[in-house]
Amino acid sequence: MTMARKGEAGRRLPRGGNLGYERYLDLVARLDGFLAAIRERYGQQILCPEGCSDCCRVSLTLWPVEAYHLARGVKSLSPSDLERLRMEASKDGEERCPLLIQGRCALYSHRPILCRTHGFPFLSREEAEGGTALLGYCPRSLRVVKEEARWEGRYILDLDNLNYLLAAVNQLFVGELPGPNLSRRPIRISLAEVLSRGETGKGPSRRWISSLLQEKARS
Repeated sequence: MTMARKGEAGRRLPRGGNLGYERYLDLVARLDGFLAAIRERYGQQILCPEGCSDCCRVSLTLWPVEAYHLARGVKSLSPSDLERLRMEASKDGEERCPLLIQGRCALYSHRPILCRTHGFPFLSREEAEGGTALLGYCPRSLRVVKEEARWEGRYILDLDNLNYLLAAVNQLFVGELPGPNLSRRPIRISLAEVLSRGETGKGPSRRWISSLLQEKARS
């Protein structure tokens, strides 16, 4: 994925919107377009069928900008569906995403960036050992193409650059919120907190999280 690098809140977002959130939506759109190109080129090799949820057996935390986007998706749920998700999020035991219901994501259109990249080939130096670049892919959904020596570079996701862009967009997002600048104090928000609108959780960020997530109801 080739992209050029760019270098007490909780009140309403500015009337003119939030540039950081707009940039996040742009990033998601560009990523989706890039992944669609990979699927078009390697459609016979990338096999992530509906109902495959192996990558969802984790408990994620999100940057505030992604938590806000996901919270806007929660707004579209019916009261019964929301209550069901909250019950799933409160369960102990098996580690998995609380949005996973019967093998499917309940908020697929608003899923985080990490979830969008599952199953696609990626390159990362930060996740590699010994200083070499790591070429990764899902062994269950990606078949090796025997007639090709390697994947074409332009169809491999630069995971490090994507993470850099997401962090920059998040910093812009929180830096534009009314109140003290939180961009120097990064926080992570769990999916369970998004579903509970910040009504649960501990620590000094709890009130800020609650106010931020409830902003969606007024937008």
